[in-house]
Amino acid sequence: MRKLIVCILIIVSILVLFRYCRTVAFPNLDLLIYSFMKPKNQIPTPESKEECIKVGGQWRRPGPWPREVCMMMHTDANKFCMAGFECSSGNCIAPLKNLSHPESFATGTCQKYRILFGCIQEVHFGLTSSAVCLD
Repeated sequence: MRKLIVCILIIVSILVLFRYCRTVAFPNLDLLIYSFMKPKNQIPTPESKEECIKVGGQWRRPGPWPREVCMMMHTDANKFCMAGFECSSGNCIAPLKNLSHPESFATGTCQKYRILFGCIQEVHFGLTSSAVCLD
């Protein structure tokens, strides 16, 4: 029984330390990890409609933007994730139905398009950030 209590205390201590490191000491830890892992050979986003369609993008307006741009889809779009470094975009997005206060446990999916818009909530190591609306 004593060993079980010690194990539980160690696990709780590790979780508290991890949460402190993630929120206070290293709030952008998954972005730092992503900077070392990001794809090197990413095709630049085309500026014209013809180039966009040629490389498989969609030429349209993202959300309420005033002009059309090339919407390039990431290769791992909608893949299950728990942190941004798992995605080629560097962003793990919580489902819209889970928009909540920061620090709730959640999983997400990798960002679909290179241009990020709408209301989003990122997931960092299984914990959500504050919700932000990008137009």
